[in-house]
Amino acid sequence: MIGTPMRTFCVVGGLCCGLVLMAAPAMGRPVQDDPAPAQEASVEESVIVHARALDSVAASVTVIDQEAIEAANARTVAELLEYVAGARVLSSGSRGGPTTIQLRGGDPNFVLVLLDGVPLNDPTDVEGGAVNLSSLPISSVQRIEVARGPLSYFYGSTALSGVVNIVTRRGSTAKPQARATLEGGSHALLRGDASVAGTSGDGDYYLGFDWERQDGHVGDDEFRQANLQGSFSLPVAESARLQLSTRLARLNSVDYPESSGGPIYGSGELRHTEATELSLGADLHWEPSDGWRNRLLATYYRRDQERDSPAVFPLVPSSVEDTSYWRMRAGWLSTWDLSGSAQLSAGIDVDHENGINVSTLFLPPFLRRRALVAGDYALSRTTPGVYAESVTSLGRLSLEAGIRADFPQEQGAEWSPRFGARYVLGGSTSLRGTVSRAFKLPSFFALASPAQLGGNPELRPETSVGVDIGLDQKFADGALAVGLTAFWIRYEDLIDFDFERFQNVNRDEVKSRGAELSVRWDPEERVTVLADVTYQDAQSPDTDQPLRNLPKWSGSVRLAYRPVGPLQLRLEASFASESFDVQIAVPDRTTVDGYGVVDLAASWELAPAWEILARVDNLTDADVQHFIGFPQPGTSARIGLRHGIGPKASTR
Repeated sequence: MIGTPMRTFCVVGGLCCGLVLMAAPAMGRPVQDDPAPAQEASVEESVIVHARALDSVAASVTVIDQEAIEAANARTVAELLEYVAGARVLSSGSRGGPTTIQLRGGDPNFVLVLLDGVPLNDPTDVEGGAVNLSSLPISSVQRIEVARGPLSYFYGSTALSGVVNIVTRRGSTAKPQARATLEGGSHALLRGDASVAGTSGDGDYYLGFDWERQDGHVGDDEFRQANLQGSFSLPVAESARLQLSTRLARLNSVDYPESSGGPIYGSGELRHTEATELSLGADLHWEPSDGWRNRLLATYYRRDQERDSPAVFPLVPSSVEDTSYWRMRAGWLSTWDLSGSAQLSAGIDVDHENGINVSTLFLPPFLRRRALVAGDYALSRTTPGVYAESVTSLGRLSLEAGIRADFPQEQGAEWSPRFGARYVLGGSTSLRGTVSRAFKLPSFFALASPAQLGGNPELRPETSVGVDIGLDQKFADGALAVGLTAFWIRYEDLIDFDFERFQNVNRDEVKSRGAELSVRWDPEERVTVLADVTYQDAQSPDTDQPLRNLPKWSGSVRLAYRPVGPLQLRLEASFASESFDVQIAVPDRTTVDGYGVVDLAASWELAPAWEILARVDNLTDADVQHFIGFPQPGTSARIGLRHGIGPKASTR
């Protein structure tokens, strides 16, 4: 059940007791290369998997461009996603703990996370595939695209509530660009990054390295990470081009386990995690003739993790586990321009997943039938899919219609239709709307865990059906842009743990509705103001309790100001109303207070090749918790120095 207390107990109770298939056009394909970057993240709507004009499509998408990334002085992808309308970033506060994202009332595992088109969701995870966004450093990122709503039509399984697509930087100049950054700050923070990028002949390259360590961010947590990332492009024939991407990461962390009450109410025992990730992507484009384009795509992702978890009294025993998950996928897409106003796309792809878990749970005396319970399982599945889409422009009206069919192994076909339309009322006003269906295959953890841990091989896929209607309006010759979207989503066949049956089952339904408002104002060349407000109301007919971690109101305001040429300031304020939460160790409390947080980022160009970076988080030292007993850090600061060599090395 999404966000309910039962969901919490299902995850931990299940432990104690008992290549996402993307649509062919989505695999590895970012938007068209951006024009000159805006000063801040734009309030724009676009489908992120098609190279079409932004005003010709209907999906709700927020694009965080490279200029906004640099201005924020953020360390991770998670820090930037806090300022996206309709998004809720959830963090335990610990630098070593997971940080995930919710979209439109869905669970974090309902959001597909892509890195250069490679899906990062791991279905062996106890949460069903939620991605830890705090483990993704920002230094190699050129752009982040957040699409909201059911999107299996584009991506296949997992995208029940939306998609986060992260695009790696690429070389753009013949003379190599190189830069290096060194930062230090509160809680023993030390991090650095280095990169080189450029073009060679008709190709381009980027290679970056990021390293970070921090201790005592919250309580006694620890965090270590090294990340190597690259992107390469080269021509292979007169009309063909190959794009390659790769990432290798190693993480070591110490944090407080979920539902334990954290450092405030918990026992103080810590969880130890070591993980290694590898992703590879290849995308071959070729155009045999005018109006006919083809692509061959292949991706590989692997994640290996070792974890030692303490007990959470009275329900969760201590455990040790070793998991390995890998996914391969390949596909073909062909697109025909039928006329100046119509386009047809069709494709086919296949996805293969493999997961292995070797684990032991150490049961407490009052639960013992035997002292140790093995949680071992091994599972693989293959899912082929086909896809077709038509896009038509009829003057001011643009229409999209398409359908995707997936054929999961040993399950029935899953159909993912989508219809979208945008109508331009005038030069500055447009209406848009979409209707779509999505599905998510059950996680390996829920399907394949041994029966004594609640595994159920008969689980059905979870599904969602969503509708959204939006209005985009520009004023004052484009200096003020406003976007308003209303949405409705119904999630069905949600997987929950039934304590009476002692098994994971399909039973829950959740209805989510709300509205997202985004505003961008450029009163003058040196000033940009962005604001967003989200209202959402999600309910389950099976319980009279509210859903976990879903405040009805949330939002932010960001002010970017350049008082003099070399100095740039960014003031950020965010808020959320109170929300419902349950922690095993804190049975007498169920509410997380609302909060407001103010942050400040600054950069100063000392010279064309030297830049000072600074950021202060939680300026007012506000008391902030997303989960009961898991505090966010108080006022913390960091400062760094960046040196760049080559054209535009200062990144501005």
